Amino acid sequence: MTNTITKNNQPEATSENTVFFSVAAYKKPDEITKPLRKTADHFGIPLTFPVYGGEWNRNYIDTKMLRVIPFLEQWLREGREHCFFVDARDTVFVDTAENILRTYNDIAPTGVLFNTDKMGISYPFRNDEVVSAIKQNYGITGFVNSGMLAGRIEKVLTLFRQGIEIAYYLGQDDYSHPALSHFSDASKEAMRKEKEKLCLDDQFVTQMLQCIGSELVQVDTSKRLLALFDGCYPVVRQRQKERSLGDCEYIGEAAMLHSPWMSADIERWNAWIEECVLGNV
Repeated sequence: MTNTITKNNQPEATSENTVFFSVAAYKKPDEITKPLRKTADHFGIPLTFPVYGGEWNRNYIDTKMLRVIPFLEQWLREGREHCFFVDARDTVFVDTAENILRTYNDIAPTGVLFNTDKMGISYPFRNDEVVSAIKQNYGITGFVNSGMLAGRIEKVLTLFRQGIEIAYYLGQDDYSHPALSHFSDASKEAMRKEKEKLCLDDQFVTQMLQCIGSELVQVDTSKRLLALFDGCYPVVRQRQKERSLGDCEYIGEAAMLHSPWMSADIERWNAWIEECVLGNV
């Protein structure tokens, strides 16, 4: 296979060397993943689930990092070079695989590209030092939401392994790791009090990497490929570069959308998908 090289001197993502995947560690995975799978089928996205079914728990580092690593390694051995990840319950595709790959190649991320979270919020560890560090390193809209990512598999593997390492250090009350050592004693004590929750959270460890300005972490602040929404449901056909009057929720030109909040109303979520995504209203 001959690879085209992008502007950042990396192999271009193609349908042959790219994996689209999600994880669904739920008792009823067919029911939970149906909205996502419908949009993937509609737009020709070859979505796969390395983790499908089982007992749900809040250990996202386990389900979204540890348990995925062997699959990423295998895909790499098979000649895959790029991957796109989306959460199973609350994400949708709104464009074709061809257009997604075209935009991704144009962006040509040198790290792992994430969608941006709500402005100015660090989560799950709400802390002023985290907020200040991320704003300094990534800008006011640069807070990672880990519900979607895109990047070279080797970069994603490195990020996952570093994230797992941060969680391990925190679990051992060891703050010598570079992503933890720079915090004040007060912030370290706050982490210690919340460590049972934080040690399980992939978004926490990714934001810790943001705090030290890791080149592994990039954020799609312009919403060219990935976008999060939370105010109301966007009108998909109005995706565009600039916000216009009357837009309910600005999603830029993004082709992959994530909403941890709006999807909680499953009936409205499904109705919006049918009308505004599959129906292209």
